[in-house]
Amino acid sequence: MVHGKHKEEIESFIIENNIEALFVDPFISRHNVSENDNTYIDKVVSAYKAMAGKLSIAINIVHHTRKTNNDSESHAGDAESGRGASSLKDAARAVTTIARMPATTAKKLKILDDECGKYVRVDVGKSSFTVHETKAKWFYLESVRISNGEDIGVPAARNLDPLFAMVDQHGGTKWMRKTVALAVDHIFTKGQTEIPGSDLRDRFMAANNIGKSVANEKVTLLPNVDNDEKPIRIRQKEYWITRSAPKNSWMVHCQELSE
Repeated sequence: MVHGKHKEEIESFIIENNIEALFVDPFISRHNVSENDNTYIDKVVSAYKAMAGKLSIAINIVHHTRKTNNDSESHAGDAESGRGASSLKDAARAVTTIARMPATTAKKLKILDDECGKYVRVDVGKSSFTVHETKAKWFYLESVRISNGEDIGVPAARNLDPLFAMVDQHGGTKWMRKTVALAVDHIFTKGQTEIPGSDLRDRFMAANNIGKSVANEKVTLLPNVDNDEKPIRIRQKEYWITRSAPKNSWMVHCQELSE
């Protein structure tokens, strides 16, 4: 990369096509130095960093992890888990890890064996300029057919917080007030204060990968202030429900709390 014959061609292509992000995938195929040599790997990464600065673009390097002994989650959130020289991680401004859901986790969450491989988690291992996010983000790979007739896996965000909470508290067998609040927490957008129950159902189902019966019934586990129940707090928000006119359906409320 430092003296690569295609370096100028790549830069020209980026400029001519107004490209703002370059993905290097996989990293090991983009250089011919030893991946265990810190000095040489640093020189390769420095060349990419120089290109990023020169062209004002973001560069994302895709790299493999060390062998995980069949535990696909063992490297989650570990910036040190990358294969080879540590200078690659040291030079990066941010490092994230991607891991498939193993069968052991799927079993706890009561996810079918043939579905668990479609779930992947993304964790932050290093973040130089922002607050380090410590919570995993889960995605489900949905099959989408593209224009050439091929099917590809497209990641769709999934909120698995309620399922993990049920495992921690009740062995994954029963929805409780807290788990419903965790499910609703991913639906409200910033500044949004209420959602009619009829509008909530489809979003509740999609965000949490649950069925219609659960979406219809479980929201009623949230505190009902009409019955003098106190709102439940999740992170920096409070949630509760009331009856709303004209059809006497449920209204789900959210209030952001000050620090």
